[in-house]
Amino acid sequence: MTRAALATRGPYRKGVERRELLIRTAIEVFAEQGYRSSSLREIASRAEITPAGLLHHFSGKEELLLAVLERREERLAAAIELHRPRSVAEHAAVVIADGEQSACLTRVIAVVSSEASAAGHPLHELFRERRARELERITAGVVVDQARGLIDPHLDPEAAAAVVLSAMDGLHVQRCYGVGAGASQAFEDLRRHYLEPPQFAERASAV
Repeated sequence: MTRAALATRGPYRKGVERRELLIRTAIEVFAEQGYRSSSLREIASRAEITPAGLLHHFSGKEELLLAVLERREERLAAAIELHRPRSVAEHAAVVIADGEQSACLTRVIAVVSSEASAAGHPLHELFRERRARELERITAGVVVDQARGLIDPHLDPEAAAAVVLSAMDGLHVQRCYGVGAGASQAFEDLRRHYLEPPQFAERASAV
């Protein structure tokens, strides 16, 4: 029997539903309390399950956070598939727009990644590696877009990638405070005046 078929049957289905409930609850708790200040006991209590029951589905808090991060990646993958961005700027715009639509999940990423910037944090290396991969991906995209005539060729690719990644992170944090212009609007201004100034705008829209 396939995994999909099993998911619709008895105990297996209940297990899948319970795991989903725990992930949703963890998103709420991590968004409110961060990673270090939150506890499995609190997550279990809100999900109306015993701590032992939670540990039947997840080995600990780190594995639960990894499931939350995976949920974020799944959302982004679906958004990318739907909108099919054709450039670095379009890709970043899709990520930012999706973040505006999933406020609680976006807050988790903002809060936990800020916590993990401390060298002694248990997730420091995980987030450092994630950022390094993302920066490398964006840098490669900038190089390609410069060759296509979409991005100012005078920009240093690594510096431009750092600006894009910092803007994405910073706009998400700003949204958590509820101040300033909308994240998508702010990034569009950055795109128009920095990444794709007027002389490149027509090329970008024509691709």
